Amino acid sequence: LLQFQQRIHATFEWYEKEEERDKYISPSFSVIQSSGMGKTKLMKQYKKVMNNKNPSDIRVVLLLCVHGDKRPPADYKNHFDHLLHVPMLAPPNENGNPERDKLIQSLNEILIPPEMMDEKNPKTKKIVLLIDEAHILAMESKGRFYVSLRWWLRQKRSDDLKIVAVFA
Repeated sequence: LLQFQQRIHATFEWYEKEEERDKYISPSFSVIQSSGMGKTKLMKQYKKVMNNKNPSDIRVVLLLCVHGDKRPPADYKNHFDHLLHVPMLAPPNENGNPERDKLIQSLNEILIPPEMMDEKNPKTKKIVLLIDEAHILAMESKGRFYVSLRWWLRQKRSDDLKIVAVFA
């Protein structure tokens, strides 16, 4: 847990150091392990530690990726803050890529303004998105949703909000 926490906090340096932005596409990293080896448990433990820390300038959000046409597990609300519905692949058209735009819109809706994020700590300026079952982002769209999400992470936000994503 300590190494995971240190890796996340070091990833926030992407916003501070130009050499980090030159080295990495986005403020994110992946956790790759076999199924059943504790990725979700690790993310849940990190969330519990960070969200119970008072005061903390970091808010942790645990997301579950689901195929657009599949139902999530019945008990997902016991474990995850939000669902990230990954739509079925459709080629871009004259209106751009509506499926990608819908995915990005759902992420923007999760990230409500910092003053409303956490009543205990309205000064939240950092968000850690823990994205479980992230392989769906790559599988459904031949990687386009994953790439779009990483470009979305790169966006400068006017409110100095910094976002780090962990794909698991």
